[in-house]
Amino acid sequence: MKRILITLTAFIVIIFTGCTDSITTSTVTTADGTLSVSLNNLPQLSDSSNYAIWLFGKDSVKLDYFKVTNDGANFSKTYNVKLGHVQGAKYLVVTVEHDSSVLNDSISRGRRFLAGIFSGNNTTLSVKTDIAFNNDFNSVVGKYTLFTPTDTANTQKKSGIWFVKNVDAPPIQAGLELPSLPSGWEYNAWVEVGSVKLKTGGFRSVSGKDNDSTYCGPLAALSFPGEDFLNNAPAGVTFPVDLSGKTVYITVQPTDWKLNRPFNFEVLRATIPSPASENTAYDLQKNLVLPSGSGVVVF
Repeated sequence: MKRILITLTAFIVIIFTGCTDSITTSTVTTADGTLSVSLNNLPQLSDSSNYAIWLFGKDSVKLDYFKVTNDGANFSKTYNVKLGHVQGAKYLVVTVEHDSSVLNDSISRGRRFLAGIFSGNNTTLSVKTDIAFNNDFNSVVGKYTLFTPTDTANTQKKSGIWFVKNVDAPPIQAGLELPSLPSGWEYNAWVEVGSVKLKTGGFRSVSGKDNDSTYCGPLAALSFPGEDFLNNAPAGVTFPVDLSGKTVYITVQPTDWKLNRPFNFEVLRATIPSPASENTAYDLQKNLVLPSGSGVVVF
């Protein structure tokens, strides 16, 4: 096949001696070309959701929907495409869709995950593109502190983790600096205790309570993301637990999709010191685990 610019004009004029024939490109605009898509480091979704690949522009054209069976998965496939569809497209987009929406070929009801703007016949997909997350997450920073503000007994103050800078000198200050997320996405923090991943609760703001206090004690929680691990311990863990030496990390998660495990879209991570000190702010390190991709058109 011959590689040509997507901006091919609608008409080609060929001049012969003594006459001029106008030959339309209708056979070209309806002919098949190919779009090769490669995606890297995809998180595994919930059982009720899929990835979908789209051309977004004057019309929305869905090319495919698919699942991956493990975190960090790669995906590549070549699609037959019409020149008119590619000419009208500005973006190549990957969305996360419910199973119930994948049969609709013209409208995405999902969450934009990756996108790339076409430049000639090529595009690079990233979370940074304006219609995806519009951010590369390079500015993220964070601190956490071990203590248990919801505990009445205070027998194990290192069984709680809160994303704040200080606890002894009011007012307490937020420990995280994170970019705003588009609708349908939230942050969540996770602490690994053996093989168990304990979640602290989803949040969209670095100040204000997160949406879960499953493990907290009876006293009021802080108005910041975090959790005390005191009650309702899951199988394999005994509360309270000394978090010294444990791993903590913060991920971007799809909201309300019953994904009770870390989504492999990580922004911050730390190994808690061992032994750790209570009421002491420790640093989180930037640890970007982000998806990416590319697309190449050939006609």
